[in-house]
Amino acid sequence: MINRNREISKYAFLFVVVAAFISNILKLVARPTTGWDHDIYCKAAEAWNAGLDPFITENLGLKLSYTYPVLFLSLYQYVCGIRFVFIYIDALLLIAITWLLVRKLSSDWVIATPFMLLGYNSAYSNVESGNLGIIEAFLLVLGIVAAINHKKWCSLFLVPMSFLKVVPAVMVIPLWLSNIKWKDRFVQVFIFICGVGSLVFANYFLSPGLFFSFIKQATGGYSNQHSPISEMDSNASNPTVIIFLKNLSIMIYSQFWLPVFLIFIVGLGCLTYWVWKSTIRFEKEPLYKICWSYLLILLWIPRLKPYALILLCVVMVPILSKLPKRFSISILLLTIFHRVINGTKTNPWWELISNNTAIYTMIAVLILMTLRWREHRFSIASTAEAK
Repeated sequence: MINRNREISKYAFLFVVVAAFISNILKLVARPTTGWDHDIYCKAAEAWNAGLDPFITENLGLKLSYTYPVLFLSLYQYVCGIRFVFIYIDALLLIAITWLLVRKLSSDWVIATPFMLLGYNSAYSNVESGNLGIIEAFLLVLGIVAAINHKKWCSLFLVPMSFLKVVPAVMVIPLWLSNIKWKDRFVQVFIFICGVGSLVFANYFLSPGLFFSFIKQATGGYSNQHSPISEMDSNASNPTVIIFLKNLSIMIYSQFWLPVFLIFIVGLGCLTYWVWKSTIRFEKEPLYKICWSYLLILLWIPRLKPYALILLCVVMVPILSKLPKRFSISILLLTIFHRVINGTKTNPWWELISNNTAIYTMIAVLILMTLRWREHRFSIASTAEAK
């Protein structure tokens, strides 16, 4: 009877989670406009087909700029005629990611499903904006699956992910660390570099002029228009730990902020080392070594958008699946409510504090998971000694 009640509770919980996610999606479908990133991609494709430079914001007639290579437009232009096509793509990929986490990465479906749908509101952020974050997450999962199956070409899945967005290039590091043999590590990196280089060459071959325009736009070379480099400010739209620490240092001591910033960086380094020593250093299973490495890397990425937090959910799920469900659900609730006090305030201190709640939860989740993982490991070790 107890087991039956538990099963009913599981399905009831998952029903509420799925219903909550679907209700939010239906609200988005009912709005008159589609996702703004999707609109940018399609406007850029129109400008490109008309012989205009898609990296010039004026050619799009929008406030935001197109920031991806032209090679992406040559593919995406074919789906622009389908209204809300990104919602269908995201839904299918969320199902695929969850299935891969459960069947291929030993995750608990009761943990995987709610985290992928609601964790850090990242899936909603992707659907709301029409961004590519879920595609990145799908490629990341495929890379991890290939890595734990000792496929030397596993880093190949990260090639399109890193080509579309420069920052995720560092995501190859955990896959590199997952190999014990140095030869295999160099093979991974070589495949990754050759893959990205091939895409860069293909983009240049497609349009040399627009290739350099893409570089100029991405690095802020065009004045008075939006670019990734101009978004290097930590807030609710960019939950980035390093930039937050820089902003906090300036707020504390504007004239000599650098020494304060360096102190914070040392503290972040100490936290990273503690997690590495407590989890990664002696971890024998490649899956958990990779996942913990990703958790640490995401602390150091210089630009992390809300929809990119879905990568954080992906690597948290296998670890949380090994821990007590009550603890995992508590972590889920912490991630869901991370933006409850975000908003523009008149007081600059309150604005800095309230607009960066995702950062606090990232660090809190990392610490809490590390403590529980240490406890889990000690419990396993004690059981093994008793036998």
